Amino acid sequence: MRSFLKRLFNNKKIKILPKDFLSKIFSLEKAKGIFVHAGLSKIRFIEGVSNPYAYLLTELEKNYKVIFVPGFTPSFRNSGIFHKKYSKPEYGMWSKLFLKDSEQRTMDAIHSIQVKGDYDFSSCDHQDSFGSNSCFNKLIKDNILVADIGTDDFVCTFIHVVECLNKVPYIYLSEVDGVVYSDDNFFYNVKQLNYEPKIAYRWNRNKLVRELKNNGLLRDYSANGFLVYFFFAGYVFLFLVKKVKENSWYLVI
Repeated sequence: MRSFLKRLFNNKKIKILPKDFLSKIFSLEKAKGIFVHAGLSKIRFIEGVSNPYAYLLTELEKNYKVIFVPGFTPSFRNSGIFHKKYSKPEYGMWSKLFLKDSEQRTMDAIHSIQVKGDYDFSSCDHQDSFGSNSCFNKLIKDNILVADIGTDDFVCTFIHVVECLNKVPYIYLSEVDGVVYSDDNFFYNVKQLNYEPKIAYRWNRNKLVRELKNNGLLRDYSANGFLVYFFFAGYVFLFLVKKVKENSWYLVI
């Protein structure tokens, strides 16, 4: 309910944006690939946009050869079943709709990544969500470009890698037993290594945004109540690791 009310309040503040709003930003943010968090309800405020999903995907394809989108399925913790093709992402319409256009999907049963374009995750450990050989850490090592487009707040899944590798005191690692289907005929048993909270906590997003901006690591193109952030995963990771080593509670205080 809290997130719904926040979304409703934020939407009321948005004013119509010019049709080329995103295309101009994309032209400034050069990269081969991009990891995208998006809120489609905000994108409809761009002039002339009747189908926010189709509009965003088209604009991304014009500018980037590879597109990464979250495919998260936290229900695996209870169901113990993940199907690469049929397990629908559970957060946001952007992720859910992208499933039909994705050309590959990592085999992480909880935090899978959907991909459109050519990218090789074969050397990664797909059953270790945020470890040193995880798919997310590979994107960090490749310093992938990340965008928050029309989201309600700063979103950075890569922070979980910082937390897990540095063993912050408010989470612990745990294995979730289950079955993963790579197609209709082939399946195998897994122990998905992920994180669990020791206490209720939230990242201090306002502080993170402020300090990342001050250090030139977060570029803010927000306008008329429409949030747009861009950053490189590798640079943000190095900055946050340094901070967490100085204070293991840095991300949440």
